[in-house]
Amino acid sequence: VDADVARFARKLDGSEPACLYQSVLLAKDGRRVPFEANSEVILRDGALHGVLVIARDVSERVAARAALEESERRFRTAFEGAAVGMVVSDPAGTLLRVNAAFAEMLGYRPSELVGVRVGDLHHPDDRAAFADGIETLRAGLEGRGVAERRYLRKDGEIVLGHVNISTVRADDGSALYFVAQVEDVTELRRVQAELDESQALHRVVIESSYDVLAVLDLDGTIRLASRSIENTLGYTQQELVGRGFLELLHPDDQQAAQAAVEAALRGAEPSVGRSRTLAKDGRSEE
Repeated sequence: VDADVARFARKLDGSEPACLYQSVLLAKDGRRVPFEANSEVILRDGALHGVLVIARDVSERVAARAALEESERRFRTAFEGAAVGMVVSDPAGTLLRVNAAFAEMLGYRPSELVGVRVGDLHHPDDRAAFADGIETLRAGLEGRGVAERRYLRKDGEIVLGHVNISTVRADDGSALYFVAQVEDVTELRRVQAELDESQALHRVVIESSYDVLAVLDLDGTIRLASRSIENTLGYTQQELVGRGFLELLHPDDQQAAQAAVEAALRGAEPSVGRSRTLAKDGRSEE
């Protein structure tokens, strides 16, 4: 209100003969109605005769702007606060925006990465595949791109990232932006590789043993058996995997064997027991 009064005063004293401004009117029902007005003084014989005001309701425009600002605020909060790396690039792959998680993952400050081409952050051996993937997304042949790529940290270390890329398109279908989530899976893949190596070693040890060895699930299902079992009981390894180990024991010995397994699952000290086994041809051996 004060601004409107001051503006009108400038009209009267001639210091502001015309202007375009925005303000708010109060409707009869108490609603506040935003409007945009163009006002100009009317002169007659060189003297001030009145003020012409042309106003239009801009409620929809103001509401749309507020909704856009709220959407941008939510996106910014989600983008900056994400635990995984997030980036926005143009269709050529130039970074327009990066969050703190992505910058930290590669050892940079976010401001250092803006304007950098994403491909330049990849391991040289992965750059061609990245470029092909971007071209495929840009052409609209895929709606989403998922891959694992090697990135180079600022200090030269290699980081393995699981990348999920979405395309933001214009009304005509052309690519406007790429939005990508990048999760650092370097440690996860290292642990998985070590686990695979350990399991492979255990399998070699078990399968090459002259003694009969087997690996059981918690419910007693055979997961792995040594080749020696074929000479001892007449079963092939494939015939035993998936069967319960109690099926191979004499009925009179099954209860004791089951009790020993349950004790082991409870954390009891390892124990040695004797059970009679049933060979494929029905023979019983101890």
